[in-house]
Amino acid sequence: MTSEMKVAKIASPIEGEPVICERGIRNHNLTGPVWVCGLGSPEGVLVAPIGSMYSRTDGAANTSFYVKETGTGNTGWSPK
Repeated sequence: MTSEMKVAKIASPIEGEPVICERGIRNHNLTGPVWVCGLGSPEGVLVAPIGSMYSRTDGAANTSFYVKETGTGNTGWSPK
């Protein structure tokens, strides 16, 4: 994957509020939790701070939603 990946932002229903979800997997210097959506598991792929959420668009029972609970790299994602 390249850092040139396009990201589709879903607009917030409230003016000035944070983006609800970003589609695509990116590496950034994040300062707080984010909510990302995409295909496949984020484990071993997505770098994000603890507290971040991931909605898996191709998931099934117990693999559609993940929370980053530990670590600073691309591991520590727990399916819910």
